[in-house]
Amino acid sequence: MRVIRIGTSNFQENGKGEAAVWTRMHLLRKQLGLAVVACQELPGCAPGNDLWKQSLDVLGMDGRLGPGLHATAVYWDPEIFEHLSTWNTAWPGWHLHPTAVHLRVRGTAGIDVIAASAHLSYNSVNRRRIETDDLTCLADRVRTPEDPRRRKIPLLALGMDRNSYSDPLLAAPGECPVPRPEDLRGDPQHLAHRSYLNPFGERVMDCDTDRTLTTAGLIDACRHLAHTRRGMERAVAETTHASLSQGPGRRIDIIYASELVGPALLDAYTVSTKGLSDHDIVVVELDLDVLIDLYCDYFALVA
Repeated sequence: MRVIRIGTSNFQENGKGEAAVWTRMHLLRKQLGLAVVACQELPGCAPGNDLWKQSLDVLGMDGRLGPGLHATAVYWDPEIFEHLSTWNTAWPGWHLHPTAVHLRVRGTAGIDVIAASAHLSYNSVNRRRIETDDLTCLADRVRTPEDPRRRKIPLLALGMDRNSYSDPLLAAPGECPVPRPEDLRGDPQHLAHRSYLNPFGERVMDCDTDRTLTTAGLIDACRHLAHTRRGMERAVAETTHASLSQGPGRRIDIIYASELVGPALLDAYTVSTKGLSDHDIVVVELDLDVLIDLYCDYFALVA
């Protein structure tokens, strides 16, 4: 059994220019032994510049930045995955463009996956809806055009700060609850950012990203584990903590994956970033050999 770890990590303003904080955060990420990590908030990084190169060096990983403001990135362990291509995600309407890469499990003839990072709009429900529609494309690439079954390349991980909430109707045992509108009354602007009026005139919290991605056949990896394994409440703990402006602790940082990945998942948890960032790191562990077997069964391949 080969266990690999995948993470998503929003590092507040990339350390705000404080070198010591930046170094501590990157060393923490390195210590986690991640095979893939989706990162958000990378001001100061640009392809080929010193800060970007330093992040690759400290992590000991390869990686790609998203287009535009270079606000997202995907890093991967080159001993586990080889890079085949980077998607063009300069999609219209995005302020913080996502990053998506096509990877192959090293040493295989064609075990290919997609890994991505996204940071959805902070202040607009409607923009998040449009951005989420774009993200469904990540799971919509047919492996071979001539396949009559149109089998899709699995999305290994979409790590994201979605700036919205999980569908409460699908809540797992012990899951951090979705805030209520009254929890945000102390900050009316933030309430407007995170909620909307439904057709009955009731103000409801924005869970639309989760609903759309679930409809598109993706699973919330942490929630999947909490539903399918006993004693996994830690998988669905809050990822950002209580504040006056944003209300009680909540699950904002999520790793989505194709349903094919589900049976390979082993564990999930959050890693505290107290003193470093306002978002904890979310980590999922999976059995790479099981994933390869699932992949081969699905595509009728020999690894």
